[in-house]
Amino acid sequence: MVPVVLVFALNGAGSAAWSSRIPAGPARLDRYGRVATLRALFLLAGLGSILVVLGSAPVAFLGALLWGLGASLGFPVGMSAASDNPVRAAARVSVVSTIGYVAFLAGPPVIGWLGDHVGVLRSLLVVGVLALIVLPLVGATRAVRPPSGDPA
Repeated sequence: MVPVVLVFALNGAGSAAWSSRIPAGPARLDRYGRVATLRALFLLAGLGSILVVLGSAPVAFLGALLWGLGASLGFPVGMSAASDNPVRAAARVSVVSTIGYVAFLAGPPVIGWLGDHVGVLRSLLVVGVLALIVLPLVGATRAVRPPSGDPA
């Protein structure tokens, strides 16, 4: 029964991520800024994944929703932050997109490999731990201000 619950919970996470990104994402970013928004969302993602792994079925569903909300804006805001400086935008966007796509392609096999060794649920803790580890790096998404003599 746990795998069926997990499938539905992760489907809820995906739905929460998509539905919160479109209508509420820009409003949150405009009101609180990139850094505060991403810190709050990464905390939600970390907490959500921990609840999915350690909670009962209803708690796992709540955790999946929190996980999806927390994961909703990381990549789009990272791409936006990378393109702030027009002089280095192309190089920075290429680095961020490469990191994102490597994670997209390598993440599932790594979690599957871990799942073979420690169990599927426990292997998902990696996502939560990584979301919490990157919290100190969120400050790098702070908007770049142009030099005082630059009209841009």
